[in-house]
Amino acid sequence: MTKSRCNTCLYLRVISAPSGAHYFFCKRSNQNDFPKYPPQPVFKCNGYASGDNEQYETIDFCED
Repeated sequence: MTKSRCNTCLYLRVISAPSGAHYFFCKRSNQNDFPKYPPQPVFKCNGYASGDNEQYETIDFCED
């Protein structure tokens, strides 16, 4: 995955598509200052909070 400030952020959720693509979803996006899917890589973010080192919450798209 892309090296980004998001990689170690508490508010990261990685969404994996069946095609193998990964999307970085910001859980702070419910606040107007943060985009849902920030353009990568992110080097500076006012909403950053240190999380577990490179441990991601991952959600897979459902295949119907």
